[in-house]
Amino acid sequence: MTTDSELRDLLSEAAAGPAVADWDLVVRRGRHHRRMAVARRAGGVVVLAGTALGLGSALVDGGREETVVVDQPGETTTTTTPPAIGPGVSYPIGADARATGAFVTISIEPADPSSGFDPCLDRLPVVAERADAVTIAVRHRYDAPTSSSWAACQSSAFSGWATIELAEPLGGRPLRDENQREIPVIDNADLLFPTFVPAPFVHEAWDEFGGEPLVDRTFSWSADDLSLSVRNAPLEGSVPLGANPGDACEGGEPTVVRGQEGVLCRSSDRGHFVLLWDEGGWRRQIELGPVSDNTSPFTLDDLMAIADSLEPVG
Repeated sequence: MTTDSELRDLLSEAAAGPAVADWDLVVRRGRHHRRMAVARRAGGVVVLAGTALGLGSALVDGGREETVVVDQPGETTTTTTPPAIGPGVSYPIGADARATGAFVTISIEPADPSSGFDPCLDRLPVVAERADAVTIAVRHRYDAPTSSSWAACQSSAFSGWATIELAEPLGGRPLRDENQREIPVIDNADLLFPTFVPAPFVHEAWDEFGGEPLVDRTFSWSADDLSLSVRNAPLEGSVPLGANPGDACEGGEPTVVRGQEGVLCRSSDRGHFVLLWDEGGWRRQIELGPVSDNTSPFTLDDLMAIADSLEPVG
């Protein structure tokens, strides 16, 4: 017969399962994206290259959530098992996601033009959906069910992102990868996206980057040596706009953006601009201009037209 002491030891041992390894998604960046990452690290926010974040609960035995009860008569162990994905090789998913209703957008691998690899064609989602949780994996197209498909997908040599349509709105259900790492979800209504971008950018073709800590999303356009980025990031404490050493716009001139106080930095001889302001509990940033020391055709009017065109993603 098992004694009370032995039972407690067995339950304690079962509750101390192995740690779950984090995913790392390495996104190759061009010169502009490397410069953006350096600037954000200096300001306290790092652009996502696929850094996996912490778990939302204790995980044991390969991903089961387990609560041990030893002091209440008639109760032993209560186990909640998230929906599982079947066997097969999976590929990395970014550290966070964004969602509107039943549509969930995740970060996936970038494309490799030199080899012809395109994750939008070569990868497909596998989804296990339940009333209380959703699990997502990304598989090779040959290993995914024939019913699998992306609702939308876009990739470049710098980033990849794809949208999945669930059977029901995500709501408050946790989103997990197949290792049962919980993927934090940003509400698209909190993210601003431009409805206008100046030529030569193509509005429908953008790179998308997530970030740390959690709620951070940058939409980026490139054309030859020219670049445009629209960043949505959490407010960073009480640091005034443009006053943090290392900010993309340290010591900028005060300006009004969308009815809010902001700061503007510009290099009039190059046509390079950085605009910062706080709106809706988020810090917004637009950067427009050349990647190198070349000049660009952009003006302050172009920059403000982009800002004025911003609307929630969903």
